[in-house]
Amino acid sequence: MKINRAISRVLLAVLLMLILLKCYIEPSAFIPPINPVLFNPNLSYGTMTDQDGNIYKTIKIGNQTWMAAVYGHLYNWYAVCDNRNIAPVGWHVSTDTEWTILIDYLGGDSIAGDKLKENGKGHWINPGAGTSNQSGFTALPGGDRWEFGEYSDIGYVGLWWSVTEVNPAGAGYVLSVKFHTLQNLKD
Repeated sequence: MKINRAISRVLLAVLLMLILLKCYIEPSAFIPPINPVLFNPNLSYGTMTDQDGNIYKTIKIGNQTWMAAVYGHLYNWYAVCDNRNIAPVGWHVSTDTEWTILIDYLGGDSIAGDKLKENGKGHWINPGAGTSNQSGFTALPGGDRWEFGEYSDIGYVGLWWSVTEVNPAGAGYVLSVKFHTLQNLKD
């Protein structure tokens, strides 16, 4: 009986070592597949092509045209405000005023988050019962990138930049879409 338990423990240890080795050699083996983005099927999207030939969907919300299906907070302040412009030719990182117009058009801070977020649990861990992506913006939860390059909260939060400086030390995020709420971070 003791021999069988010892053999079982050795086999379990070997199996765990093989799994860890596979993760080390082939880390993508244990990363779940990327889910397709769920756009709002009731809206008509446009497209734009960047200088590298990548094609992106666009959506008109009120009188503004936005790139659709964007992850929030994958850049830092220096990249956002670099004079070489991280946005494709003909586009720019939004200003505080542009974000305010969008949020107001969607009904204000208390309900705009649900209207901006992608539907379903393909990317959001807990999308919330009111999530509709009514706007077609299709906000995705890119998480948070900290000052030393560490990432967190992927699947839980999306943060979007403004080129408008909100405090003397530099800019901040204009809005944060978490779960089913929207928090305006400029205040």
